[in-house]
Amino acid sequence: MSFELDFGVEYDDIYEPLFWYGISESGEFPQEDKYDLNYDLLRAWTDKQVADFRAKMRADLEACIDPMTLEEFTVLAQFLILNAKTGRREIEAEMMFEKPPEGGFIPGAEDEQPSALREATLDLLKSRNAPYHLSKGLFLLKSNVVDRERLSKAVQSVSENLDQYLLQAMQIDTADFSSAYQISTTRSTGYSVDVLFDRVKDYATTLDDVSAEQNAVHVTEAIERVTTYYEPSHDRDDLHDALSQLHDVLDKLDASKYESWKEAREAVAGDAEIDLGKFRQRMRTFEDISDKHGYELIATLHDYEESRAAESAWEIYEAIAEMIEEADGVTLPEDVGFRDRVRDLSEFETYEKRRHAIETTLGGN
Repeated sequence: MSFELDFGVEYDDIYEPLFWYGISESGEFPQEDKYDLNYDLLRAWTDKQVADFRAKMRADLEACIDPMTLEEFTVLAQFLILNAKTGRREIEAEMMFEKPPEGGFIPGAEDEQPSALREATLDLLKSRNAPYHLSKGLFLLKSNVVDRERLSKAVQSVSENLDQYLLQAMQIDTADFSSAYQISTTRSTGYSVDVLFDRVKDYATTLDDVSAEQNAVHVTEAIERVTTYYEPSHDRDDLHDALSQLHDVLDKLDASKYESWKEAREAVAGDAEIDLGKFRQRMRTFEDISDKHGYELIATLHDYEESRAAESAWEIYEAIAEMIEEADGVTLPEDVGFRDRVRDLSEFETYEKRRHAIETTLGGN
C-alpha cells in the first residue's frame, strides 16, 4: 500500500516524525530530546544519501544512452529540437538556455513530408522544453551561475562529433529502464524519462533518411524553375524590361492568364523593395540543396521559407516563368510576326534550350 503526501514546509509535522522513524534503530517514533544528536554527522549522512541517489539515478539513465553522458544527450536533444523549430545549424553553449518557440514554421511537420517524418517531428516536439529544463539542472550551479567547464565539455564533444552522436542516439535502448524517473515541472503532470529517450531515438533514426530527393522535391522544383531564368547580373531594370515585353506579347495574343501577372510588373516598376543582392546570396545557398540531408536539409528548408516570406524576387521570377510557358502554349499566327517577337526574348530562348535538353535526355521529339 502506498500513500501520496502533500509537499511543503507547512507539512513538516507529518514529515519530521517519519524522518525520525527512518533513522531510528528501535523502530519507534522518537523525540529529539531522547538523543544526543551530532547535527554535523546528521547532515553528512543526509548528503551521502542524496549523493548516492543521484549516482544511482545517473547510472540508470546513462545505461540507456550509453556511451553518451546525460549532459551530452541533453546537448544533442536541444540541438535537434532547435534545428527542427528554428533551423539552427551550429551547436553552441548559449543554445542550452534558449527556450524553443511554441509556434512557427516546422519543415518536418509540413503536409508535403512523408508521414514518418511528420510523426517523428511532432513526437519530438512534445518534449521541446525538456532539454531546456534539464540544462538548467545540469549546467547551472545556482540561478544565473553556469558550470562553464561541464557545459563546454559537453557542447564541444557533441559539436565536433555530431554525426557520431546521431548514430549513438539511434541505438538508445530503454527496454530495462525504470519508469520511476519522471520529467515534469509540476508534481501533477509528467512523463517517464524513457519517453524522451525514445522520442530522440525515433527522430534521429528518421532524420538519417531525410534527403532532398524525398523531403524537398517541392522546394527543388521551385528553385529549379526560378534558376532557369535567374541570372546574378540581373537588376531591377532587366526584370522590368522582361515583364513589360512579355505583357505586351501576351496582351496581343489574348493569353488567358495575362491579367494575373500585372502585380509582378507593378512591383518592379513601383516603390516596392526588391533586394536582388540579398536574393543572390540566398540563391547561392540553395545551389547545392540536392546534396543536403538530415539536419542540414532541415536548416535549408527553414532558409527557403524565410526567403520566400521576405523576398519578392521569387514571385517576379515565377511570374516570368509562367508567362513564358503561357506564351509557348499559345497557338501563334504565322504571318503577323508575333512568334518572332516572343522567341526573340532572351528568357524564352533560355526556356527553349532547357526544354530541348530535357526532351533529348528523355528521348522526346
